[in-house]
Amino acid sequence: MNKKRNIIVHYHLFKNAGTSIDLMLEDSFGSDWIQYDETTEKHGKMLPSRLIEYILANKNIKAISSHRLVPPIINHEYLNVFPIILIRNPIDRAFSAYQFQVKVQKSFGTLETTFEDYIKHFAKPNLLNKNSIMNYQSIHLSNSSYDLLNIDFENKSNNLKFYEEALKNIESLELIGLVDQYDSYINKFGLKYSRFFPELKITTHHENVTQDKNKTLEEKILNIKNSLTQETYNLLVSNNSEDQKLYNFVLNKSQLS
Repeated sequence: MNKKRNIIVHYHLFKNAGTSIDLMLEDSFGSDWIQYDETTEKHGKMLPSRLIEYILANKNIKAISSHRLVPPIINHEYLNVFPIILIRNPIDRAFSAYQFQVKVQKSFGTLETTFEDYIKHFAKPNLLNKNSIMNYQSIHLSNSSYDLLNIDFENKSNNLKFYEEALKNIESLELIGLVDQYDSYINKFGLKYSRFFPELKITTHHENVTQDKNKTLEEKILNIKNSLTQETYNLLVSNNSEDQKLYNFVLNKSQLS
């Protein structure tokens, strides 16, 4: 009988402390950790079957990270998978994405582009549900492929499918974290799973942080709200209703663990 191989799989969601997790995994496993995003799937998503194929072909890998990997969570007869998934408050996350893309990466607009401008751009009908700041987490975690969900992206009533499918994929996980409880999450991960990975080093990294770490989440949200017109803030909130439900679910789950 083949012994199951233990492997950490990090679902690296944009602006969800993924770089910090990756550095911890690299510190722990060195060349036995890898970031893998190769896919030929439509929409650039990686199906679980593709990652399984890669893991089985590379027997040295003990941890792997992917921006493109989508659920269902990997389940395989020869693999014992320990997933890392972090969820972030969607309003805080949207502002972090703005600061990173506009102020740091300089991949959107100009340095004079305001957060108000940024939100209004992505709220255009042709970009709703196709951007990185509106229900992005629910969409990404909803299923293995947008096509399989048969979703009309112009129909906002379909948002419920995102949340329901995402919830199906994560509700049974023993451990799932929140970005605003990052240190607590990685410490729990280490306590729970270090017996499977003796080389795992629980090190605290805070990479690509673009906001004041000393502010509470509530203070950050209030500052964001005050920086926007009421109309634009409402637009941001309403277009993140499914991500907010997802965040609330994980928050409640973390309080019980």
